[in-house]
Amino acid sequence: MGNNYDLVVSVVIYKPNLTYLQQTLDSLSDCPLNIQVALHDNSPTRTHIEKLRSKHPIRYSWKAKNLGFGRGHNWNIRKLIHNSKYFLILNPDVYFDGHILTEMIHRMDQDSSIGLSIPKICHPSGHLQMVNRRLPRPQDYLFNFVNSNLGRRFLSTQTYKKYLLHDMNLNQPIECPTISGCFMLFRSPVLQSVGGFDKRFFLYLEDTDLSRRTAKKAKTVVFSDLVANHHWSRGAYKNIRLFSLFVNNLVRYFNKWGWFFDNERDLLNSKVCYYTPILTRKVKRNDSLLNNPEMFDSV
Repeated sequence: MGNNYDLVVSVVIYKPNLTYLQQTLDSLSDCPLNIQVALHDNSPTRTHIEKLRSKHPIRYSWKAKNLGFGRGHNWNIRKLIHNSKYFLILNPDVYFDGHILTEMIHRMDQDSSIGLSIPKICHPSGHLQMVNRRLPRPQDYLFNFVNSNLGRRFLSTQTYKKYLLHDMNLNQPIECPTISGCFMLFRSPVLQSVGGFDKRFFLYLEDTDLSRRTAKKAKTVVFSDLVANHHWSRGAYKNIRLFSLFVNNLVRYFNKWGWFFDNERDLLNSKVCYYTPILTRKVKRNDSLLNNPEMFDSV
């Protein structure tokens, strides 16, 4: 693997809000790392990014068609996965103190068993977004939809609350198998070994699918003491076309992994725990990816 950069950042845009995108680029500019930014444009016409400020070089690609979220990132992954040790999947509506990237990479350098990490994700108001979770059951999405749209809190069962990690102290770092696609910091060999996003998911559930496959191979960690802000639009709850797309991908996800009987889901969910930094715990023989070279096989 080459080490031309400390970090490659992949951003997929579609008719982007340029104010939000500028915030994202400003966050990256605040980071002292040597970064390559790759913008893949799914918009029907080219987005004029010439006036956007960035301290780091931007590689722009446009295919005149909408490849979808996952396939757009896969375009960047195929081209640039070998350019750095770490690869960040980032939404164009996320902003943060750029120094958290330095800290996250430092922590992953300290513990090679971590394959994927994310900071705590909050609304611009500061309220927590419950985007990092246990792996879902079909009824969890039903409860989530009803609670979000009808305000029927009586559906918030204990099992549903557990799905949202309400049984955990969310101010502590947590290992969990569902990491939000708005901010996915991968160790590049791990991302390559799982093959990137499943191209069958055009939009929605592709991040759940990818983080699940990663959690089978490496630790997936939420660094809850670090914060990024996300202008979360939740378009599927406001737009009938997006809602239809969401439902189609929901069916596709459960057809792939299993609906009500999914032993692997139960196993990965049972392993949710607080993350302990490697320097403060006893290292086990199989605790490091360095001792599991098969995890780095090319796809």
